[in-house]
Amino acid sequence: MSQVFQSSGDLIADRRFEYAKAAAAEGDPAAAQDLLLQTIEVAPDWPAAWFALGDARLALDDIEGAREAFDRCRALDPADEQGAAIALAALESGNSGQGLEMSVGYVRNLFDQYAERFDSHLTKHLAYRGPELIRDAIARACAIEGVRPPFARALDIGCGTGLLGEQLQDMAKAIEGIDLSPRMIRMAKKRDCYDRLSTGDMLAFLREGDAGRYDLIAAADVFVYVGDLGPVVSAAARALKPRGLFAFSIQRGDAADYALGRDRRFFHRPAYVEAVLKSCGFNVVRNEANSTRIENGAPVPGAIFVAIKRR
Repeated sequence: MSQVFQSSGDLIADRRFEYAKAAAAEGDPAAAQDLLLQTIEVAPDWPAAWFALGDARLALDDIEGAREAFDRCRALDPADEQGAAIALAALESGNSGQGLEMSVGYVRNLFDQYAERFDSHLTKHLAYRGPELIRDAIARACAIEGVRPPFARALDIGCGTGLLGEQLQDMAKAIEGIDLSPRMIRMAKKRDCYDRLSTGDMLAFLREGDAGRYDLIAAADVFVYVGDLGPVVSAAARALKPRGLFAFSIQRGDAADYALGRDRRFFHRPAYVEAVLKSCGFNVVRNEANSTRIENGAPVPGAIFVAIKRR
């Protein structure tokens, strides 16, 4: 996904920025860099232009130039709505991601601008199948644990446009969804598969809602934006009834418990995920190595987890 677009307030700068984005999309980062330098001459304090310049320089293998551009973006964007802190961290080889969090503004705005093309991009270009894999893993976990759907109430955290909610329709009598992005929530409403939709932070939602409200909590392609899973797993345990199920996907990696990859997404070691689940009162029912999407012609390593809350 590209960085968040916010107008510079200057029509000439905005136009050059759009030309630069088109050049980058067509695989011409050199032209994109030239256009972005022209943009910055007109609007030198525009964070979006500096961020895009960093990406163009990355495509040209100019790591130091990219770092300089991202540093400048970060200085101009204290709330980090462009995600420059993540871009800078991803430049560091072996970055552990310890203590690193994606800003709420960055994630919200990223998905706000992605909402309209979210479904088509995932399904047509990335062959995305996370919701289907999660649904199938839940069914297998239910058979193992003797749990009989439909669940009384399910929660889809980071629900996006509702791809997972659609898959869970016949597995739950009522489904709720929560997402940071208002535009994603608007798209999810069109699917008409949720009984309640909320805009906000999933961690606050889980912590502040009624304890033991849900029989099933699920998350598809959400934890790639979270490093330390401890807080959200603990909050999910609070929100689940005893013997409630928690199902989710991760991007799989073995270099560390969790780390930020060059794709600016977090990957997690499966053994770490299991340890976090157990420490928060869950028993792991399914840990299925699988890929939820294709990138650059190859499956991205992933895993689907289903855990049951201990009594």
